[in-house]
Amino acid sequence: MWKSQSRLSYNALSMALAKIKHYVNSRFPHSWLFDFIWIIAGLGIYWLSLLKNLPVLSWVLLAIIFTPVIHRLVCYGYRSCKTPFDLPIVFLTIGMIMGVVISPDQGMSVIALQSYLVIIAFYYTSVHHPHPLTYWGIVIGIFSAGILAMVFAGWAIVPGVEIVGDQQLNNGAMYGPATMLMVVSLILGGVALYHRKPSHQIIMGVLFMALIALALWETRVGVSSFFAGDTVSGRIPLWQAAIEMIKAHPITGIGLGAWPLVFHSGTLAYPTHPHSAYLELYCNTGILGVIALVLGVIISIRLGWRILQAENRETWYGLGIGIILALLATALLGLIEQWPSGITLLGTDRYHYIVILIPLLLAAPLTIVERKLTHYSCSTFNQI
Repeated sequence: MWKSQSRLSYNALSMALAKIKHYVNSRFPHSWLFDFIWIIAGLGIYWLSLLKNLPVLSWVLLAIIFTPVIHRLVCYGYRSCKTPFDLPIVFLTIGMIMGVVISPDQGMSVIALQSYLVIIAFYYTSVHHPHPLTYWGIVIGIFSAGILAMVFAGWAIVPGVEIVGDQQLNNGAMYGPATMLMVVSLILGGVALYHRKPSHQIIMGVLFMALIALALWETRVGVSSFFAGDTVSGRIPLWQAAIEMIKAHPITGIGLGAWPLVFHSGTLAYPTHPHSAYLELYCNTGILGVIALVLGVIISIRLGWRILQAENRETWYGLGIGIILALLATALLGLIEQWPSGITLLGTDRYHYIVILIPLLLAAPLTIVERKLTHYSCSTFNQI
């Protein structure tokens, strides 16, 4: 009797899910308009983080941008949503939540957590999109422009916010824009090497050189300081301070985005960070973030090796080479800079930390290209 009732309950649940799937597919077919709405909603969460007083609206926008992920779960089940980076994402997410719980400023950390969830939503949506690379490119383009605008125009939204953009521009230390230019240029360079059309190779090659030149100009003083040894020597005290914080809290870290608060003992005078994406990740997420990082590196190496071994040596292969180079460059930059991990902003009465996680953004096209080159055969891939 109990087994028959369980079977009936299971069948009833299956029929209910089938009806929901049919309704969703019939009422909400894929549309670029929806994609645009989701992207703008995600960028809106970043901009709302500057206001720091509209948390409910931010959660509503998060629900909107997670709609494609929920849609896929309902219509195709958990297995169709699986990706190579699921396990590190689980560890990283738990670490982020732990960082909110132990943070000395939970309001700030909750906003930082929201910005992290935006990255997760767009990662899963990109990997399972019917036009994954086009969608990913639009996300990167709009987000890059929107985040840079947020950094440079923050003074217009946050009273007394200290934006050092003009000073950095004059001093040749624009690491944030240079990082984005470097990522885009390396991807274009990889495609240029293996594109089938010579005319496209020339165009992309010119863009590659122009963007690299612009990135070097934006960081001209910083590059000179690096080779002179000043960059490393100036960061050593900050690295030592971060290491001491980690020693004091090796399991939990010190709280999501809380490094400046601990470093300045709660009294902030200027935007600061440990100048290392790796140390910052450990401080933000504790040992779980480190585990996520190690797993992510191992998975990236495995996917990168499969791409390098692929027989198809045309456009997709070149794109894979460009993404691998971008990941390597970002990994090296993370040794001495914060930008691959997050952004720090400071106002007269508030402090902001915003997660960007460039490596996780690059994990999406890495997964897409590896699936394409290895003839990934999943009946549900690219159906949404």
